[in-house]
Amino acid sequence: MSTHTYYRLTLEAVSPVSVGSGSDSNTDHDCIRHRNGSPFIPASTVAGVFRHGFSGSAALERKLFGTIEGVSSASSIIFYDCEPVGKYSFSVRDGVRLRNKVAVDKAKFDIEVVETGARFVTYIELDKDGSEYKDIVDGLISGLDNGLLRFGHKTSRGYGIMKVTEKKEISFDLDSPEELEKWLSFDMFADSSWAGVEATDTRKLTGDSCLIHLSLRQRGAVTIRVYTTDLSLEQKAAVKAKQSYTNETLRDSDDLVHAPDYKHITLSDGTPVIPGTSWAGAFRARFAQLMGESGEEAVKSLFGIVEEDEAAHKTITKPSRIFFSESKIKKGTFTPKLITRNSIDRFSSKTKDSALYKEYTCYGGDTELDIVVPADISEREKFCLSTAIYDLSQGYLAVGGLTTVGHGLFSVTGMTVNGEDKTGSLVPEKLMEMWR
Repeated sequence: MSTHTYYRLTLEAVSPVSVGSGSDSNTDHDCIRHRNGSPFIPASTVAGVFRHGFSGSAALERKLFGTIEGVSSASSIIFYDCEPVGKYSFSVRDGVRLRNKVAVDKAKFDIEVVETGARFVTYIELDKDGSEYKDIVDGLISGLDNGLLRFGHKTSRGYGIMKVTEKKEISFDLDSPEELEKWLSFDMFADSSWAGVEATDTRKLTGDSCLIHLSLRQRGAVTIRVYTTDLSLEQKAAVKAKQSYTNETLRDSDDLVHAPDYKHITLSDGTPVIPGTSWAGAFRARFAQLMGESGEEAVKSLFGIVEEDEAAHKTITKPSRIFFSESKIKKGTFTPKLITRNSIDRFSSKTKDSALYKEYTCYGGDTELDIVVPADISEREKFCLSTAIYDLSQGYLAVGGLTTVGHGLFSVTGMTVNGEDKTGSLVPEKLMEMWR
């Protein structure tokens, strides 16, 4: 039977997406755009992500995705660009490499991202040879929906996660004259061609990975600073509505909404977030402490590495095998605050000159964190990772800045592993039960 199958996928970014253009005109890593300035994800990127997620034999991989080695062959799966639908917004994320909570010299960078919430539509086409492997494609789409397949830059640090909000598929039996006629008049890019097609479910698969989902509640403030500190109109309104002051004259002052010296990172709509890079840095530091000096190579293998080999004049890189999502602090659960502080001399207990500063942060919010871990890590690595999660739940592991003054502490209010509730294993004597 000669069958042609089409998919129409509607995707929503549940974390920032940064598919690079190769340009650094605006940032160190600019997003690829159309001539009109709109973002898109090239079909080559989509194909590369799906091919990377495929775990079958090399021969089947070449058949499905094509090859240019030896006798070249075309792909049995045809991918198309992901095009934006509706509103989208760009922003710039700042970053710096840290060592023992201190910035590494010349390790500052910034990248351009498409903000969370942007929606895209893409299409996948299977020819008569590829349609027999439809189950494989369905599994890869499920992996995309489950956050295991990601697009663009810094994917191991929570970027590039897409949720499949709608999946439609249609097949044509080209051996049937009636079906052949329908296929000839089918326009994949026309909404009318999909109007009568019902959406299908995307199965949740974890494959060779373990998905740990944490529900978290702030114990206090969290501070992950950005360099652009001006407040949005929404943030200014939130400060006026929720921030209390003992000085009533200050409440109505323009000083209330001036740009603070420090501001916690937010999305363009004012939603506070905790980037996957921050989670990864905190967990990596604690994991390394627990593994000890003998576990240095295990840390590099699991969390990745970027090191300068000065003797060889090259940079040594190894991708991370553990993935951390970006966490959005849920609207309505946190209290935004604009706080004025003085820096105190620890010897004289007096305020330092020119040390008055303002910080905009949030307190008491709820959020969630996904951690995707390879299933083949050792028992020791599993124990150290579960201990790090326990430390997070007890307030021993903090994330972000100002951790020495109580910022960045969380409680774990719930935990699932591959969808199974494992909250009860967050006690010292049961830590390893989360892996069983």
